[in-house]
Amino acid sequence: MLKFFPCLLLAFAALSGMPQSWADDQADEPAEAPAPFGGVTYDLEYRFTPGEVLRTEIVHRATVQTSIQGTSQTAETLSKSIKN
Repeated sequence: MLKFFPCLLLAFAALSGMPQSWADDQADEPAEAPAPFGGVTYDLEYRFTPGEVLRTEIVHRATVQTSIQGTSQTAETLSKSIKN
């Protein structure tokens, strides 16, 4: 995670410096991904029955190590969220 974070910062910095006209041109055109498997596409649908419940659980875990002038600190966090 920590090795990936600088890449995100660089990508954000590069994108925030784009000319406004380029961003406006791209906003009008929907992004289309190429169809895999020779152009065959499928619509996946699920129909809920009355009383059926969709429940999701999200777990977020992070570890941050900070070193400043020879002093190091590690912070760990864990959060869970269940949505009905």
